[in-house]
Amino acid sequence: TGVFNFGGIQAYNRHLCNALQNGFGEVEFIAVSINEYCDNDSKYWRNIEIKSCGCAGLKCFRKALFIIRAIATVLAKKPQFLICAHVNLSPVALFFKNVWHLKYAVLTHGVEVWNLRKGAKYEGLKNADIVTTVSRYTKGKMIENGIDAEKIKILRNTINTSLFYKKNPDAELLNDLRLVNRRVLLTVGRVSSGDRYKGHDILLEVLQRLGDEYRWLVVGDGDDLPRLRNKAI
Repeated sequence: TGVFNFGGIQAYNRHLCNALQNGFGEVEFIAVSINEYCDNDSKYWRNIEIKSCGCAGLKCFRKALFIIRAIATVLAKKPQFLICAHVNLSPVALFFKNVWHLKYAVLTHGVEVWNLRKGAKYEGLKNADIVTTVSRYTKGKMIENGIDAEKIKILRNTINTSLFYKKNPDAELLNDLRLVNRRVLLTVGRVSSGDRYKGHDILLEVLQRLGDEYRWLVVGDGDDLPRLRNKAI
């Protein structure tokens, strides 16, 4: 799936690519991405051969191009294992397993699998040799939906500790954001009208009841941010 643009799943995939290279330097990795061109010199995939399907003007043909390129890669490289970085692409992985007996893993994250109980994507997920997810909650939802608990492994989201670590408070920033002597809550993520299950509205309503002791910092962009900002005023 995509690894080159912004988004939580894309960042997760980039960090995974980097970890695989660092941990298994003797293994050849090939990434077939359904989206975007990329900078092949990026540190995240410096030793990974990239095959991108994000050609300009071919958006409506990306899925077909992705399948063709994936099949060609499997035939040419004969990989021993496939990592399917999004459940939407798991039917392709299942096709490879049925035809070429290729073992595969599916990476999952949350809402995309909570209510997945039938269809091609469900079959792709159910027949995977390994399923990873980022939380016990999502693991539990998949087990409820009939996915074998033994094949589900928790592989949590990570952070770059060279960028994110405890620092001394910035007095100027605290004053600018009116955070002095306040309890501060922070959420980081896309603020999309299609992702209101994340609970921004609920948290805002709770904080409005709690009073001025609290400050809420929202880090992220999206089409629902203007509405949420107006609601907070």
